[in-house]
Amino acid sequence: MSGEFPDSVATLFDRRFFLAYWCPTILSFLVGLLIYSWPKDWKPLDLYLSVSQNGSSGSQPSFHFEVILATLLLTLIIAHLLQAFSHPLVQFWEGYWPKLLWNRYKSARGVNDEWVKLKKERTSARNNPTSYALVHEQLFYGYPSQKDKLLPTKLGNILRAAEDYAKSNYGMDVVFWWPRLWLILPETVQQEIEDSQTPMISLINLATQLVVIFFAGFFYLCWQYKGSWGLFAFLAAFITLIVGITLTVFVYRGAISHAKVYGTLIRSVVDTYRFDLLRALHQPMPSNLSEEKKLWNNLIRWVYLNEQDNAPQYVHDKIKS
Repeated sequence: MSGEFPDSVATLFDRRFFLAYWCPTILSFLVGLLIYSWPKDWKPLDLYLSVSQNGSSGSQPSFHFEVILATLLLTLIIAHLLQAFSHPLVQFWEGYWPKLLWNRYKSARGVNDEWVKLKKERTSARNNPTSYALVHEQLFYGYPSQKDKLLPTKLGNILRAAEDYAKSNYGMDVVFWWPRLWLILPETVQQEIEDSQTPMISLINLATQLVVIFFAGFFYLCWQYKGSWGLFAFLAAFITLIVGITLTVFVYRGAISHAKVYGTLIRSVVDTYRFDLLRALHQPMPSNLSEEKKLWNNLIRWVYLNEQDNAPQYVHDKIKS
């Protein structure tokens, strides 16, 4: 759901675009430049570091300007592509994969077993408030309430737990209703949600590009065995791969941390603004939880499935004379 709510119109000077898309691209480009420069005695890197010196001395200033301009344009194009494919990219890291790969990965990671284990630990810890609170916190923020809703990745389960909260507590499908709910949220709340989402998206974009760059760097350095490096090229490639995996895991864990904050805000918005959405839809206020769950079920069957028999009655504000 993290890619579902409407984004602000991103421009070259938009803060969110810079932080979430362009900045990770620039960092990834620098990492790629380091890997590329390593077997070439750092000469390509020197080209970028010595632009001002070479330009002031009169040695091909236009060439250096063109290199910098091309770099900025390249990173800007990649950043815009990341923004265009932000939703499917986040879904990939959440674990929305083909069914066969999904089940195999879940089995390999033991996601189902971990969920069942935590459920049992929480049940057995009911007489120990401290232990119960710790286990319940893991389940509440880290996993959806039902086993069939589990995803193969930690990030996916954290975000799905936030989505599942509204459904399990109020009967509200927050993924479906979120674009409508977003429109009636105060600007300060919208800004706070975007501010919590931006670093998560930024780290996901950085992790994605690091995977591509370090694997490409691995094969690039292996190919250097034909040059002056010889067999040292394979050692350099192996070191690069290890560093890349370590750095990517570190960045991914940072995205998980921010996803928990984002998920908490989603729950808070549902708790405090769902009745405002009902008022905007001219629906009667439910008097209890059972009525609320029935109302949300009827609404989605009417709006999404077009079942006219489930269309509820409208309630309009009285016009003051």
